[in-house]
Amino acid sequence: MTISHQIFTLSLHMLQTGHACISTKLLLRRQRNHAQEVDKLVEWCDQNSLDLNVGKTKEMITDFRRGEKETEPLVIGGEEVAQVQEYKYLGCIISSDLSWSKHIAKVVSKCNSRLYFLRKLKQFKVCHEILEMLYRASIESVLTFNLMVWYYGATVEDKSHLARVIRQAEKVVGVQFPSLDELVHKRTATKARKVVEDESHPLHDQFALMPSRRRYRAAKCRTSRMRKSFIPSAISVLNGTT
Repeated sequence: MTISHQIFTLSLHMLQTGHACISTKLLLRRQRNHAQEVDKLVEWCDQNSLDLNVGKTKEMITDFRRGEKETEPLVIGGEEVAQVQEYKYLGCIISSDLSWSKHIAKVVSKCNSRLYFLRKLKQFKVCHEILEMLYRASIESVLTFNLMVWYYGATVEDKSHLARVIRQAEKVVGVQFPSLDELVHKRTATKARKVVEDESHPLHDQFALMPSRRRYRAAKCRTSRMRKSFIPSAISVLNGTT
């Protein structure tokens, strides 16, 4: 079944008791059986004495079909769930078109504001070691947060904006910092090896060795969107470094 025959909805349901977040459930569905999955979620909440805060529950629909796209509103407990075009989840802004431009724009904006403090500290004659430490703690940490999730799917323009942040920091500190390409390659290789070594990891079966036992079988990708995701990229990195 191809994506043109399906409607996929990503529903982020925050299960809350008071103000404490208990769990998060991701639903990837076809329209006809989505209501059944939601009913199961509501039933599970009731059985585990959890209150589902419908007011904070959002539904984001990802649909790449052509033509008219009609979807029935999601209703929980008689209350209609709001549909959104983007959602911030675990620090990442996920868009309904599965692009990362809005998330990257937010990252660049945050880093630019912190570059201001870096420049001010240089004016106060702070040593390069302290400036480098500040960069890695307050700027590089922001640039690399969840880097493996979104960097491979970033556009050339978005990557240039990220690279500009690093170049500006290098001019202020006077030290050359590793590029995001280098950082994501290193972190992807490390993460992929951990997944391969951990047989209990949910993604372990996605990394299958070929009969030669030297390379991993490439993931089947019908779209560039899939090809730029973590698993195909991680397999390419492992095949290039093992």
